[in-house]
Amino acid sequence: MLKIGIYDDDAQMVQSLTRMIDKVWDSDYRIYTWLNVTEMESCLVDDLRGELDVLFLDIQLKDTNGIAVAKRIAERCPYLKIVYFTGYIEYCQSIFDGKPSGFLLKPIEADRLRSTLERVAEEVEQERKSCLDVQVQKHMLRILTKDIQYLESEKRIVRIVTRESDAVEVYQKLNALAEQLPDNFLRCHQSFLVNLDYVRRFEGDHFELYSGEEIPVSKQRKKATRESFFRYIEGQL
Repeated sequence: MLKIGIYDDDAQMVQSLTRMIDKVWDSDYRIYTWLNVTEMESCLVDDLRGELDVLFLDIQLKDTNGIAVAKRIAERCPYLKIVYFTGYIEYCQSIFDGKPSGFLLKPIEADRLRSTLERVAEEVEQERKSCLDVQVQKHMLRILTKDIQYLESEKRIVRIVTRESDAVEVYQKLNALAEQLPDNFLRCHQSFLVNLDYVRRFEGDHFELYSGEEIPVSKQRKKATRESFFRYIEGQL
């Protein structure tokens, strides 16, 4: 599902853009709308918790500037796609300060809106495949899977250890996180998932990582782990 947000202090524009999206977008989606900037920023962080995929944002607002709003949002929701819209072509140069994912001139054309949504949806899908999304307190954190060395579960907490040896602790089940990870992650122990890209060698009862850390291999999973590891090695040759 593509989660779409629309912010403008003009209620008619919000309604018009909502109707246009309903007409041009056939895939699964949900639309959130705001007329107040404070309510929008609060909702993005506290209620949606970083889960919004794309925000359509008017540049010319009554009390503020859409580009300034986008910069504030980017600090707390760095993976949110921003699509600006405006009736003033002179803003075309300044929008790049906010690193947008799209730009639409009013009156918005249906074909341009459709192609923008298609491009954004493809970007979001590619990022979802290469990232692990986890909830840390009230915020959603997106971690590149290639940066993860291993995951360790202890009681109800999972430690996600990255290649910089930084650790993020989340209250999620290891099984649920495993479903989001690519095939190079191996469940070698009830409490461990290891990224085979970081394995230096297999010692039977544990993996030794390039960092020097050792990841245990349980007796119950030893045979399956060995077979999976050698299939991974063969695939690298």
